[in-house]
Amino acid sequence: MSAGVYTNNDGTDTNPTNNWASIEGPDFTTGDYTLKIDTTKALTLIGTASSKPETLYVKTQLKDYTS
Repeated sequence: MSAGVYTNNDGTDTNPTNNWASIEGPDFTTGDYTLKIDTTKALTLIGTASSKPETLYVKTQLKDYTS
C-alpha cells in the first residue's frame, strides 16, 4: 500500500506546502502508519494558540493489486 498526505480533496492532489506533513510506515511489528507534522518546515503552523486546525486528506492505494 502507498499513502500520501494532501491538502485538496477535489481531484487535484497537492502535498502540503514545503511537505510539512508526511506519512511514515508501516511499522514492521504493528503494521501502523504514523502521520508526522514538521512545524519547522511551515512556521505558519505555529500561532499564538495552543492548537491550530488544519484539514488534511490521506490518500492510500493498493500496489500490485490485479483482481
